[in-house]
Amino acid sequence: MVVRFFFFFLLVVTDMAIKEGHRNVDPKGVIYLPYLHKWNPYCNLDELLTFMSNIFSDDPPVYRKPEPQSQPLLPPMPVARDMSSPRA
Repeated sequence: MVVRFFFFFLLVVTDMAIKEGHRNVDPKGVIYLPYLHKWNPYCNLDELLTFMSNIFSDDPPVYRKPEPQSQPLLPPMPVARDMSSPRA
């Protein structure tokens, strides 16, 4: 008997993050789905991708990270000039 295990991982780009506590994806990106645990010779990737699409469209495992808030630029400070001396 040959036992094969498949692991699927979710890889995120730099401005995305995995939702904390997602029921189908752990913090390292490992995907957990009933279809994967019940994999048998009659299962196929087309069905798996359809299943994943349905699950993840209802509850997306990733989100876009908020952009860092930039500090507002302060207006330049006025420069004090000596008004007592005449200008040339």
